[in-house]
Amino acid sequence: MRPRHVRTFPDGLLQMIIENGRSRIWLGVHWEFDFAPRPFGIGGLPLGLAVANDIFDTGMRKSTVGPR
Repeated sequence: MRPRHVRTFPDGLLQMIIENGRSRIWLGVHWEFDFAPRPFGIGGLPLGLAVANDIFDTGMRKSTVGPR
C-alpha cells in the first residue's frame, strides 16, 4: 500500500500541468526536449495548450477541412 500524499497547487491548473509534464520525464516516457519549445519546432506542453485553447475557442465545432 502506498502512502497518501496530499498536494496543493497554489498557482492553479498550470502548475499541475507543468508538474505532470515533468513527471513524465522522470518516468522515462518523454525527454526534456519534448517538454519545452525548441528552435525548430514546438514542445508538447505548448502544443497541448494550443490544441486545448483551439478546441475551447471553437466550441468543439466540426472541422470544415475534412479528411485528407
